[in-house]
Amino acid sequence: MVRVNKARQAPAPGQQLTLDKLPLNCRAKVVSINGRDDDPISQRLADLGFLAGTEVVGLRRAPVGEPTIFLLRNYQMCLRRAETDRIVVEVLASESSED
Repeated sequence: MVRVNKARQAPAPGQQLTLDKLPLNCRAKVVSINGRDDDPISQRLADLGFLAGTEVVGLRRAPVGEPTIFLLRNYQMCLRRAETDRIVVEVLASESSED
C-alpha cells in the first residue's frame, strides 16, 4: 500500500476560505458565518465567539479528519466539519519563527 502525503499547501495571506479548509497552525480571522439569521447553528457559533474580526488558529485534528480543535479568544473550541464549513475566514500573514 502506498501512502500519499496529503499535506495542504499554506494558503496565501488575504485568501478567503472556509474554516474546515484552513491548515493547522495557520492564523486567520473570521469574516462571516454562512447561514440565515434565524439558523440556530450559525447563531450558536456567533454566541461561542466566532465573530467578524476574531483571530482563530487550528491546533489539532483527529486522525479521521474531524473534529478539529481551534484556539480563539484565549480558549479552545472543538468543532466538526458540519460547523466549520459555515465559517468564512481570511488567512493572516504568518509570523516568522526562525530561531
